[in-house]
Amino acid sequence: MLKALKESLKKKPSILLFGLIAIACNAPSRPEQVSNAAIPTVSTALCDGTDWSSDTLFTSPEQSFIYEPLRGAGGGFSQKIAWRNGFIEIIAAADSPQGTLALFQTDALLRWTQVYCRPLEDAMSYDTHMPDLNFDGHKDLLIDAHSGGNFGKSSICFLFHPQSQTFQRNMALDLENMSIDTRTKRLRSRHYSSIYGGNCKWLYGWKADFLVLFGAAVYHAEVDSATITLKTRQKNGSLKPTFFEGEKDAV
Repeated sequence: MLKALKESLKKKPSILLFGLIAIACNAPSRPEQVSNAAIPTVSTALCDGTDWSSDTLFTSPEQSFIYEPLRGAGGGFSQKIAWRNGFIEIIAAADSPQGTLALFQTDALLRWTQVYCRPLEDAMSYDTHMPDLNFDGHKDLLIDAHSGGNFGKSSICFLFHPQSQTFQRNMALDLENMSIDTRTKRLRSRHYSSIYGGNCKWLYGWKADFLVLFGAAVYHAEVDSATITLKTRQKNGSLKPTFFEGEKDAV
């Protein structure tokens, strides 16, 4: 893993040139999960009190579609997805200064139930996917929020829980520019800033139901030289750093 991270940074110096702002590269620390039990179960209403019960997403006989006019800068989106014997609905009303993200599912009688509703930060655009984020054999829900510029995209993730048959928000997966390695069952996160620092890569994996940081690589350059710091997880849970020095233009 150390070698792969080091070679990746050496082979692709151009990606380190994006942006002009250097930031601290600390792996994000977040609560593992927001329980659905803490969210009031109400029918077809957003948490801000808006009643969407007559919206096309709830009433249309179509199996799945996305409502295009809501897409775009600050507009959010709404989408209906056929799921097993029912449906999922996502409403992202990203109106400034405070947007809302709500998730709805149908129950066994095809009645709509709100299972999540929380504030949403504005983004340039949103895309939805249904990968297996925790590699348990069940499809989960991933919403990519594209911010534009150097920072790319952030992740909004819901894990499917077979016991409750519902999707539950997992804030530990709010990773930047996340990619999924299905072969090794690992998740990768990246941040690119300027050539002088703030270029980071993180490698995550699962232990039981917890997301664990297995390694990190941080690139930082001074005027004439560059340093790559690699950190790998030890058996005791600590991260051991290794440092590499080199010419700035050669890293």
